[in-house]
Amino acid sequence: KLISDMPSAEVFQHLKFDNIQTEVSKLGAISVKAEASVEGKVTVFDKPGFIDGYVVAEIYNGGKKVGEALMVFPAYGSIKYSMLPSAHINIEWGKPVDLEGICLNCGEQGKKYTVKFVPGDLWIMEQ
Repeated sequence: KLISDMPSAEVFQHLKFDNIQTEVSKLGAISVKAEASVEGKVTVFDKPGFIDGYVVAEIYNGGKKVGEALMVFPAYGSIKYSMLPSAHINIEWGKPVDLEGICLNCGEQGKKYTVKFVPGDLWIMEQ
């Protein structure tokens, strides 16, 4: 498979994040969940591609950054998939993938937190 040499910041520009949620545990860990989708088409050397790697969820309380969570793309990167009972893979083109991450000991219950996504290590792979 071909892999792009595009900088992570450029790959990141193709991503859109929706349904961002944070939850604080009793011990102060903040879980971050989001849906990531690719806007438009991404290619690697003129071949259809998908985004893989991870993004960083910066967690804020007001204007103060309190921590980070790494949000790793699943097995097929930005391609939504599910396993069928027959052990075959079902690809759902154009659907967002679920990302999850956690930041330990950075939160307090009862406080509201916001998330800003920034590039981690990202690349485009050939489909």
